[in-house]
Amino acid sequence: MMLMAYVMRLAMRLQSDGTVRPQNAIGVSGVVYLTVPPRRMGHGKVSVLVQERLCELDAVTDEEQPIPTGCEVVIVALSGQSTLVVCKKDRQ
Repeated sequence: MMLMAYVMRLAMRLQSDGTVRPQNAIGVSGVVYLTVPPRRMGHGKVSVLVQERLCELDAVTDEEQPIPTGCEVVIVALSGQSTLVVCKKDRQ
């Protein structure tokens, strides 16, 4: 019984909560899914691979022009808890 309890305890330590943490996306490339409006005037959506999962996350930009659908971007920061701040990839 003690051995079985020990094995179960070890197995429980292997669990993962599976939560996607947006801060892990900083520095990663993604593709615009819905147009990102300029100067943080609204939210767009970006498809990005975070923690080996393809996620669609809200995004804003500080650029003067909107970033259109299909454009490749880089995540440069977070705004709030889960909104990504992006810039066009060619502007690094």
